[in-house]
Amino acid sequence: MRVLFLFYFLTFVLSGANSFAATPNESTLESAPFIDEKDPQLQILRPELRDFEPTMYLGMGVGYAGGPYLERDTYSQGLMASIRYLPFTPGDLPIWDYQLQLNEARFVSLGMGYRLYCCPDDPFVPYLRLGAQIYLDGKSELAGLVAIRRWRAHAAVGIGERFNSEFGLGMAVTGVDLYALFSYNWAF
Repeated sequence: MRVLFLFYFLTFVLSGANSFAATPNESTLESAPFIDEKDPQLQILRPELRDFEPTMYLGMGVGYAGGPYLERDTYSQGLMASIRYLPFTPGDLPIWDYQLQLNEARFVSLGMGYRLYCCPDDPFVPYLRLGAQIYLDGKSELAGLVAIRRWRAHAAVGIGERFNSEFGLGMAVTGVDLYALFSYNWAF
């Protein structure tokens, strides 16, 4: 067995044909030098159609929330999932956001918020969010839209433009609730 390996070593390594690389101006298949011009078939004809400027974020997040959400005087806490729609003009930060939220107790929340940026040039993009939300029981009808006890005023502080961390509290007739939300915004 060693004799065969020695034979293969001598054949492929020591007695192999010398190979030379092509010069930088030539290819191995053609002898003509490369042309430095751009290919007209690969050029972008209308570059303004190729640029993508996002006009909205779609944020999806998870968090933890707790508080008396409905008028039953029960305190609910647990995980929540949130979807936010954040429209904006290109070059600006989103000001308004619209939210759909579902928590562990199966309460559905609809809300909207207004963001105030203190330092828009800061890389962490800190903001204060003021908003209103309504909590609805997923098993009951939508008649809760007119019940004032289900509406909440929310205030939160957060950081981030694409990845958000937000901590806030809400105030309603039924009491105070607290929440923490961590989300990522996809640009569209």
